[in-house]
Amino acid sequence: MRTRLFFVALATAVVTAGPVAFAWAAPTHTVKPGETLSEIARKVQIPLAELARANQLTDPDHIVAGQTLVLPAIGGSGGAAAG
Repeated sequence: MRTRLFFVALATAVVTAGPVAFAWAAPTHTVKPGETLSEIARKVQIPLAELARANQLTDPDHIVAGQTLVLPAIGGSGGAAAG
């Protein structure tokens, strides 16, 4: 009886919750002290200009430790490796 009640409760929860939407989050990289954008781009295998553009950086030489950078998908065919 207890098992049946559990499954009825579980089924009710699933039905009332409705469809679940999954959001795809872009991979990110947190800048470490002393890192440059060039080093990060090389490490994650993303062209420097593309990495700067994805993060709206007007001056690629101005990044700070602790800053989170979005790692864009290249060519629209998947994500980049996180670093």
